[in-house]
Amino acid sequence: MKKLKLLAAVTALATMFAMTGCSKEFADDLMDFASAMEEQGEVFNESYTPETVTGQTLYNEGGIKIVCTSVRANRYSLSLGIYIENNSSENYLFTAKNTKINGEEVSCAFMNPVLSGEHYSFPASFLPGSIESATDIEWTFDDKQDDDKVTPSEMGVTSIEFGFEVFKEIVIATNEAGEVKSDLEFSHEIPAVQINFD
Repeated sequence: MKKLKLLAAVTALATMFAMTGCSKEFADDLMDFASAMEEQGEVFNESYTPETVTGQTLYNEGGIKIVCTSVRANRYSLSLGIYIENNSSENYLFTAKNTKINGEEVSCAFMNPVLSGEHYSFPASFLPGSIESATDIEWTFDDKQDDDKVTPSEMGVTSIEFGFEVFKEIVIATNEAGEVKSDLEFSHEIPAVQINFD
């Protein structure tokens, strides 16, 4: 189920980028990446609770806590496990912002809602095409099988910077049946935090 949700989210992102004038190559990279993620069945720990979550805290203000819980890599992808806890009174949508690898900007597939009072774990996945064009990372590992794991250091990754753009849900109309129509508006930006690797 989580895999299908991820594929749907990435597909939606690809469509959005195509409609807003981003290059066809970038949209194609996004779709290829979605297919690879679906095939390899990447699974992140979804059992974290506020009491058990561990990792590098990226943000902890205003009732929002964000933790990088893990880093996973193979010949198809480099992904962070991102845990978000929303103890505020607002429903928020979080998207990746100012993402960099080794100090150079790269694209990252991350667009996830977290309702008030809830906590979730998501993968934040960097797109192979954007990494190859922005850095000197050797992405293809000819001696690795498709599902073999590699470390960020083996990929030549020394640091990842990861920030967020946050949108809040606003109610724009309520009909006679009490059904609510809502929309999103920009709330704030969370500055990028650097994650370093040996």
